[in-house]
Amino acid sequence: MAVEEIKAIKEAEKEAEKILADAKRKAAQIVKEAKEEAENLIADTIKNAEAEGRILVQKAEESSKKEVDGIKSEYEQKWKAMEQQALKNMDKAVNFIVERIVKSDGNY
Repeated sequence: MAVEEIKAIKEAEKEAEKILADAKRKAAQIVKEAKEEAENLIADTIKNAEAEGRILVQKAEESSKKEVDGIKSEYEQKWKAMEQQALKNMDKAVNFIVERIVKSDGNY
């Protein structure tokens, strides 16, 4: 009976070693998968952040362009108004100069 008990103990030890080896293999696999998942999550996060950054830059550029266009339009209108005023004053200035030249000449 002692031989059978020793065999049973050895069988139990082999089974325990097998269970331990499987557990180590599974643990290593879990760690490997966790690392891969973390790397994928980091890569996805970076990709999403870059995309969001591009969208924010695009929105900022569009907003700036609208603001610049508004300012440009405002100053174009002011320039046109000043040009119109200058043209009105041009006629007055020409008439004034002609009047001075003619009066100083004494022809009229």
